[in-house]
Amino acid sequence: MTGPELKQLRNDLGEAIGRPLSAADMAKLCGLAPGKAGADTIRRWEVSGPNGPAGELLRILAMASDRYPSLDNFNVFDRFNI
Repeated sequence: MTGPELKQLRNDLGEAIGRPLSAADMAKLCGLAPGKAGADTIRRWEVSGPNGPAGELLRILAMASDRYPSLDNFNVFDRFNI
């Protein structure tokens, strides 16, 4: 997931729940430190892209969105030895 895709995901999730999500809200969703530290991490990720377990969580959340193109690129044969 890239930084712009994360930013779009935050907008999409906010639209889905009917209110904008702040960077602090996204930090809480990812299990990051509460307050400014977590929000700063989200803002940094919105530029460079998330990494680690949070990146995987966000990628899975994004796949549930009709706007995220990952399902177009998903190839089950690359993931499993069939």
